[in-house]
Amino acid sequence: MRLSRLLSLILVFAAVLSACRPASGAPSLLLTPTASGEVTPVLQGEGIVATAVVVPARQARLSFPIGGAVGEVLVEEGERVQAGQVLATLDVPELEYAVAQAEAALRAAESEYSYWRYPRNKPPERRELAQEEVHKAEAALAVAQAEFAQSLITAPFDGTIVAVEIEPGAVVQPAEVVLVLADLEHLHLETTDLSERQIAGVSPGNEAVVTIESLGVTVGGHVTSIAPRAETLGGDVVFKVMIELDEQIEGLRWGMRAEVEIKGSG
Repeated sequence: MRLSRLLSLILVFAAVLSACRPASGAPSLLLTPTASGEVTPVLQGEGIVATAVVVPARQARLSFPIGGAVGEVLVEEGERVQAGQVLATLDVPELEYAVAQAEAALRAAESEYSYWRYPRNKPPERRELAQEEVHKAEAALAVAQAEFAQSLITAPFDGTIVAVEIEPGAVVQPAEVVLVLADLEHLHLETTDLSERQIAGVSPGNEAVVTIESLGVTVGGHVTSIAPRAETLGGDVVFKVMIELDEQIEGLRWGMRAEVEIKGSG
């Protein structure tokens, strides 16, 4: 009788342990420190696990559309710049002179038009002719300014200069990369670990769990884009996938490695 009761207690205890254990393949809740230092839950479970690298959300390799000698380099590596800011110039005095000449011609045409604009015993055809000359001068100035703009490199977006490949006096060729600009305030993840079979289960918007082992941080994220064309790496056919973090992590740097678990589309 006593042995029977003992066996019953053992069976009940085993049943309680079985109920507390998560089912095979079921997602588990991981408590992890975030970039702000708070502990928040991140859902982990079955998904596609891949290695990723930290990259800027945007980067641009900048060049002059025309060749020539470098006049000024107005930025240094590591400097923050704003969209539209002039970063470097070519030494092209002939283009500067053309702009100055066009501006002078426009001022003269406008002065002539002002004289004929209010006719008092003045023939109207002279007023029309003067107005036409103003329009021609405006068009000529626009052309001169557009040509001069080719001697400037301006920032296409807010960011940080990460490479300076020129110095004043150096001769550059058209389209030669001379500066590299990156948006280091918004870092994403890039992975090329997904095979053609795995990519079938991934879509933009899929959730992801991102672990930065070097920082001891795990955060959520989501897939933002999938390359429309495959690449061949080491003999494997793979697709590039971009993942945006739900929050920016303090201490995260371009080039750091991460592990991502991408939740499938179901």
